This record gives sequence, structure tokens and C-alpha cells, in this order.
Amino acid sequence: MSKQLKQVINLSKKTGDRIIVFDNSEPEDSFVLMGLDQYESLINIDQKKGLTEKKNIDNIKGDENVVNGNGKSSSNWKIPPQIREEAEN
Repeated sequence: MSKQLKQVINLSKKTGDRIIVFDNSEPEDSFVLMGLDQYESLINIDQKKGLTEKKNIDNIKGDENVVNGNGKSSSNWKIPPQIREEAEN
């Protein structure tokens, strides 16, 4: 590894910045260098986000089941028939 590349990597470690490697002659071969801890953090964020989205979807499906009468409500509260009729009219 060249002395200059080592210097840039060490500077990146100190600042926490990522390094973008870009070659004008082959731009499709560009890439980003970052510390393993940074990369691991990105992966963990994506995994947590995915789990959160899945949980939200499951919650929405559960709510739809309750509204459609296909599931159990978490409480015994019900709209009195008179109030429901007034609201529907």
C-alpha cells in the first residue's frame, strides 16, 4: 500500500470520515472506504429498520383483522348501537 494511501486512511480513522475512491478513467469502479465499525453500524441500522418495518406491517395487518372482524380486539370497548347508527346516518 502506498504511503499516501496509508496517510489518507489514517486521517479517515482520526476524523471518522469516509473515503471516496474515484478513477476518471474507470468511474464505474468507484467505491467508498470506511472503518469496519462504521460499516457494521450501517448494517445494524438497516437490520433494525427492516425489523421495524416488518413489525409495523404486522401491526397494520392485525388492525385490519380487528376492523374486519377477523381478529380479537385488545379491549372489550364497543360503540353503543345508538351512537353507531347516528354516526352512520
